[in-house]
Amino acid sequence: MMSAPPPDRDAWHFIAAEEAATRLQASYDDGLAEDEVIRRRAQHGENRITPRAGKGPLLRFALQFVQPLVLVLLVAGVVTA
Repeated sequence: MMSAPPPDRDAWHFIAAEEAATRLQASYDDGLAEDEVIRRRAQHGENRITPRAGKGPLLRFALQFVQPLVLVLLVAGVVTA
């Protein structure tokens, strides 16, 4: 039986907060200087999650009828009517 590979001890969730700040070239107590924030935003962009385009209410309603059990119940209702 194969065993899982050993955890990567350099991963962000394994290192201490002070070490993470050092690797990010930031101060643990003060964070980033304002000019460094502006530079990094210009380089990497805003720290935002891109919103997904959601399904509209009509499509969500229509998708309710695609489920197998709902289709069986609809067919049974039509047959008995």
